[in-house]
Amino acid sequence: MVHKLFTTGEFTVDHKKRDQFGVPVLVSSTAGKPRQLMGMLSYIHQVDTFNNDLCEENDREPVEARGRLTQFRRFIYFDAFYAPTSPVILCEGKTDNVYLKCAIKSLALTFPLLASAEQTPKLKVRLFKYGDRPTSKITAITGGVGGLCNMMKNYQSDLVKFKGPAPKHPVILLIDNDAGAHSVYGAVVGIASIKKPSGAEPFIHVFGNLYVVPTPLGNGGTQTSIEDFFDQSTLDTLLDGKKFDPTKEKDNTTHYGKAAFARDVVAAKADTTNFKGFVPILDRVNDVLVHYAAYVGAAAPVEGRWP
Repeated sequence: MVHKLFTTGEFTVDHKKRDQFGVPVLVSSTAGKPRQLMGMLSYIHQVDTFNNDLCEENDREPVEARGRLTQFRRFIYFDAFYAPTSPVILCEGKTDNVYLKCAIKSLALTFPLLASAEQTPKLKVRLFKYGDRPTSKITAITGGVGGLCNMMKNYQSDLVKFKGPAPKHPVILLIDNDAGAHSVYGAVVGIASIKKPSGAEPFIHVFGNLYVVPTPLGNGGTQTSIEDFFDQSTLDTLLDGKKFDPTKEKDNTTHYGKAAFARDVVAAKADTTNFKGFVPILDRVNDVLVHYAAYVGAAAPVEGRWP
């Protein structure tokens, strides 16, 4: 079923029952849905994990299951990145997702490609959610620039297995344009064999439907992170007398970190927060959607795949 999905974009689920002699007989076939395969592959992985733990407890060598693990990862990549039902944005972490979700909804009238202009706007893009630890281990997408580099490398290697209809939507890696960005730019060079990006580009088309969007550089070409695009009054918000420190993940006695800022400031006060500073970032995301639409319309598919 996974092979059929990778090669045609579709698969069927066979329903069988045993006849009077105990022989399986096909009763019917129905069109399969990705969530059905996700359930099957998740269960297989759960059994493998249980057996591995059992072997360790009894000082026995576990059966090699690397092939099944690779297949599971490829399926997740296919479903999430090659055949998504809407454009996908991967940020460096969970807090960035909160920022973007709130900013897009606030600026929905300005960016109709990103959200519906309703009283309660609905996103037209999907923000990739970082899963629990087992899922992160399978996909190697663990957050931060390291996880994004892993995603690019794995996705490129997996593309040889994906021969179904070309992707309808782009996948965008949104990164802070700081020192960590150089790791992403280096990975882009190795993958796409292009000149190393300078950081001044509004976006980089890596290959196929994969793009990198760096946050715009500051005045004089200074490095930036996504928190720099909030207005000063939002950044100066106090929580229990503590100041926000974007370099910290956890709170201490004098400062609070990104998690509290995303939860208790940005999300909690989204209706009154000024998100105009995010316009340059969303402009770049919007430009990618326009670029990919033109790319799909102009590029000739090679055996069902884009170059």
